[in-house]
Amino acid sequence: MSNALAIAMVSGVLRSRVQALLDVAGLAGFDVITAPPQDDSKPGVYLHLYQVLPNGELRNQHLPEHSSQGAVVRAPRLAVDLHYLISFVGSPAMQDAERLAGLVLSGLNEGPTLSRDEITAFVGALPSGHVLTTSDLGDQPESVRLTLLPLDVEELSRLWGMYGQTKHRLSVAYRASVVMLDAQVRPGAALPVTRPPAMVVVQFRAPRVNEVRSSRRAQPVVQFGERILVRGAALRGDVTRVSVGSAQVTLPSDQLGDDEISVPFAASSGLRAGVAPVRVAHLIRMQDGSTRDGPASNVLPVALVPTVRPADPPTEPGGPGGPGDEDALRVRLVVEPRPDHDQSVVLQLTGTDGQVSSSWSDWTTTDDVVVFRTAGLAVGTYLIRVEVDGALSLLDAHPDTGKLIAPTVTVS
Repeated sequence: MSNALAIAMVSGVLRSRVQALLDVAGLAGFDVITAPPQDDSKPGVYLHLYQVLPNGELRNQHLPEHSSQGAVVRAPRLAVDLHYLISFVGSPAMQDAERLAGLVLSGLNEGPTLSRDEITAFVGALPSGHVLTTSDLGDQPESVRLTLLPLDVEELSRLWGMYGQTKHRLSVAYRASVVMLDAQVRPGAALPVTRPPAMVVVQFRAPRVNEVRSSRRAQPVVQFGERILVRGAALRGDVTRVSVGSAQVTLPSDQLGDDEISVPFAASSGLRAGVAPVRVAHLIRMQDGSTRDGPASNVLPVALVPTVRPADPPTEPGGPGGPGDEDALRVRLVVEPRPDHDQSVVLQLTGTDGQVSSSWSDWTTTDDVVVFRTAGLAVGTYLIRVEVDGALSLLDAHPDTGKLIAPTVTVS
């Protein structure tokens, strides 16, 4: 890892490297300055960091990781490339710029990396209390490599324009890659492993749902008391979980087939009326008996419709609080499964003798009876339908004529 001082450390080590090249060559009077040259700059080598870019290969490979409790288990890491412009300034008559360029280019080509020993030696030579003494660039797993960049005339002119220069200086560009910047976050220590890892190799078989329908009709409309038929491919796994809405149904093996699964819509299954998504998911059984989440199927909708019949008595005067409203009538129905209070429930009454259809959503429950408060109903017989979360109950038809005949309630 390397801390936030890594960028400054690369600049410092690179400056020290170039200065050492000048000293070994005996070029006295030439300094290495970490700034862009100006029009009146003195002779020397000018080293300037002009751009920092994310490393293309390691980008986003070290994002922060958190445990399920939110604790940091791996600190985030940013990998960047540093782009330097090295300019050479000196007497044209003595070809100082050309001599400096040849010396620096050959030296950096001979040693294209900033080694750990070189970084350690640079830190050791710093005076006590220097801001870079706490840098740990030498500990990062990747070495910093120096690469000469091909800059054309247009790119160089843009750089000189950025510096506001009127006089061009002989310059080259280098990339220092890769530099790791680790966040100063201490990951929490993982708990010790107390048992061998549970592993198992299984064939990948993703379930696919092609159709969801009733056991009595070729439609995705299932009435209470019927069965939900889920048809597809690769439905059965080591452990098969069928999700219908928010409920998860566990079935015995005789109700699980590879191409069809039968789910009862009954009180014992815990399913609620309404339009619900159906999904089949596999759990993978491990060697130690535990299970892990496996592949899951696509989702298809099904309408789970309630059964409705009049209670005894089917009607009584007054609102939900009791008698007192001459125009109000309470319609009492047995609805299975009984709707929960967080569900949307609407009563629809359609007159069999030409009366206009009406709907009401003012309801409550008394024991096992759902009570709807209605008003303004004309005398006559009405077909009853109850809609629960978008699923509308069915009507019975006469076997010969097909006329809808039940369930009904009579207002007298």
